[in-house]
Amino acid sequence: MDIAELVARSNQATLWLTYHQQGFKPSSPRTLRARIRQLELDGRLLASLPETFQDQWRKCRPSGLIDVDVNLAFDGAHWRPDISAQCLDVSFAHHKFPYRLDHGKGTVRLKGDFLEVHMTAQAGSRPIRLDAEVHKLGLDAVGWFEAKGDAVPLDEKLLIALRERPRAVVRSLHPGGTIDFYVRLSREAPKAPLRKHLRIGLNHCSMRYEKFPYPLGNIRGMIEMRDDRWTLHDLEGSNDTGRVLCEGYFTPVRQGHELLLQLSAADVPLEPELRDALQPNIRQIWDELRPRGRIDLGCEIRYVPGAEKLRIRVRAEPQGDSTSIEPLHFRYRLEKLQGVLTYSDGHVTLKRFKAEHGPVKISAGGHCNLRADGGWRFHFDTLAVDRLRLDRELTQALPARLRTTVGRLKLGGPINLRGSCELAGSGRPGEPLQSQWDLIVGLHQGSIDCGVKLKIIYCDVTLIGASDGRRFHTRGELDVDSLTYKDCQFTEVRGPLWIDDQHMLLGSWADRQEGKTAQHDGSPPRQPRPLTAKLFGGTAFGDGWVAFGAAPRYALQAALTRADLGRCAREVIGRRQNLRGAVDATLDLRGNGLSKNAMVGRGNVQLRNADIYELPLMIALLKILSVRVPDSNAFSTSDIDFRIQGEHIYFDRIDFRGDAISLLGKGEMDFQQAIRLTFHAIVGRGEFEMPVLKELVHDASRQMMLIHVGGTLANPVTRPVAFPGVNQALQQLSDELQR
Repeated sequence: MDIAELVARSNQATLWLTYHQQGFKPSSPRTLRARIRQLELDGRLLASLPETFQDQWRKCRPSGLIDVDVNLAFDGAHWRPDISAQCLDVSFAHHKFPYRLDHGKGTVRLKGDFLEVHMTAQAGSRPIRLDAEVHKLGLDAVGWFEAKGDAVPLDEKLLIALRERPRAVVRSLHPGGTIDFYVRLSREAPKAPLRKHLRIGLNHCSMRYEKFPYPLGNIRGMIEMRDDRWTLHDLEGSNDTGRVLCEGYFTPVRQGHELLLQLSAADVPLEPELRDALQPNIRQIWDELRPRGRIDLGCEIRYVPGAEKLRIRVRAEPQGDSTSIEPLHFRYRLEKLQGVLTYSDGHVTLKRFKAEHGPVKISAGGHCNLRADGGWRFHFDTLAVDRLRLDRELTQALPARLRTTVGRLKLGGPINLRGSCELAGSGRPGEPLQSQWDLIVGLHQGSIDCGVKLKIIYCDVTLIGASDGRRFHTRGELDVDSLTYKDCQFTEVRGPLWIDDQHMLLGSWADRQEGKTAQHDGSPPRQPRPLTAKLFGGTAFGDGWVAFGAAPRYALQAALTRADLGRCAREVIGRRQNLRGAVDATLDLRGNGLSKNAMVGRGNVQLRNADIYELPLMIALLKILSVRVPDSNAFSTSDIDFRIQGEHIYFDRIDFRGDAISLLGKGEMDFQQAIRLTFHAIVGRGEFEMPVLKELVHDASRQMMLIHVGGTLANPVTRPVAFPGVNQALQQLSDELQR
């Protein structure tokens, strides 16, 4: 049977068909040739196809117009197809990647069990090339498929085509721009695994990741997938002057998929756009430190199956001398920052940190723990600060109470700090910072003026304390090589110290205060210790306190034992005399305000085994007494009781006692060593056992001669008055006669 040149039409489609059959048995050979032009791919055509072809149709959902050439031959057992379709204007989308391509042109040929595809289609306005060669259609198919395109837009159409999980990841990146892509799917043998290869080239793309919304533009590089292993090659983007590079992979492992991204960024500006991209707890530290300048960044993002969360590690390093910070709660600008800051799983580490503020040099290391509630705690160790000065800029940066206390101490000179400190924030707005410190404070050629001005050659003070942002306290240990007060040099000053926002305590007072604190924290109490120092070759002991306020109050209790009289005279009077002897003294001093007029006190000085005849005062007195060359026992002991009122020292008792003669007196002296003294002499030491006899002898001595001393301690002026009682009587008589 033959059918020759059959022509038919359906809508716009035209069919030419030729058919030949040899016999009428089912196994009879037959052939069919047909040409179809302008055939529309629609539902009616789908319904006319065999079930196998319908399945393939549904996977691609084609539409449009094609020309078809069909050659079918049946040998009695199998059909041998040779079908070629010329796509005129076709659109389609595969069910596994429903990204619809339009205006497809090219050929699709099925010859036997071999399928060959060569065509182009449009993704928007961009051409996509599609090629395939497949043998043995079905589950045992062998062959390959390739697709490639340039400058394909990263738009909503592409996102919708992705599967749900990849779509969520890509959406979170908020991508923009265009990509070049190449896809190859291949199977080399029946039932062999499908080999997959995808290569995506980024063309000046942009992104803004939701979990780190720092916008990047001009992104270039390559994303590649081979058999479900994704790798990132030479990705590069920028933000302002910042340049970001990225490498990484996403690969299947036994438990799931492992992710690793390694990013590096150079010359990143520290600006609000970067701050707003940070997590809230990191953002709070940013607000606290207020950084400026540019930094280099490194970031590693890792996800390992079995871990409960994504692990992020960040490394930041200031660039050149551009970076600075000015903490919100300590507005003291630190410039030329250096060092390395790393962040990993809520933990921040700071290494080799250095900074400057004018001549001030700062270095430290440290670490910080960040809590989920926004709180943080930053510990600085190996802290070193050189050439720090308590100028107005630094003082104004201190917390209010600490600023007031430090201002009252009036520390002068360069200060060096060594040790550690800790800062903590609660994460709640408006709450002050908490702090702790363990520092060694060194003063070189410095001074302190807290009502009593002290000049310090060099000292170290160990300070351990804490502050809750409202109140503070610190305890310490003094280690002073040299300290000068009123030209008196104290050396090897040692002892406890306590400072808080209300007062400063020295010696035993400090240990007692620390003992009160120890009762609350369970520490064993410490035996109170006074301050000790070397003075004039002897040992000085002292306790004192200063109560801060508009008019500070202070008190001092001190004692001096076994001091060398010769050194005392040389350092106080400033002359060299051949003096020997031991000096013991006590002092109880109190004051109110910075003026010396409110200072009061009393004390005692004792000289033992002393040779004091070369003192200017003694030389003048001995001349009046006509004692030429006194021997070593001229005056061997002395007792002086004194009171201090304002700028004057009142001597209630001055006793110079010797075996041959003794001088007894009283008087006053100011702080410029101007003196007004009165003495009378008695024979021997005047040590009478009978009180009545003792008073009679002293009264008689005063009636015989009085010695008035004026001038200064270094240059005394003496004036003897013989028979002062007679002179007084004659003066009164003269006054009566004149009247």
